[in-house]
Amino acid sequence: MMDVELDYRRSILLERLMDLSQTGYSDKLRERWGELRSVDIISESSINKMINKNDAIISQYIDENFDLWPTNGSWYKDDNIYSEELDLINYFIFLRINQLDTYFSYP
Repeated sequence: MMDVELDYRRSILLERLMDLSQTGYSDKLRERWGELRSVDIISESSINKMINKNDAIISQYIDENFDLWPTNGSWYKDDNIYSEELDLINYFIFLRINQLDTYFSYP
């Protein structure tokens, strides 16, 4: 599931925007990706900093959350603990940024 290839055609709106050559949307999107990557707004480290900042805020409420919303009920099954979920998020970010770099031909 984590290594699903990028396919903008899964979104009707994005597909329409990317296919309209009159708007130059795909070129503008590629250019914007490069801008955000070059100034380190979109990078593993900057996104991880945001995750860590939010983790510091919400981590004190984890036990209370899982008491209210158990993840091991018959209607919902998830064996991952909180730290494993964070690992999955970080791994997904790593994969997706690399996929987008390839898609947009970002150095």
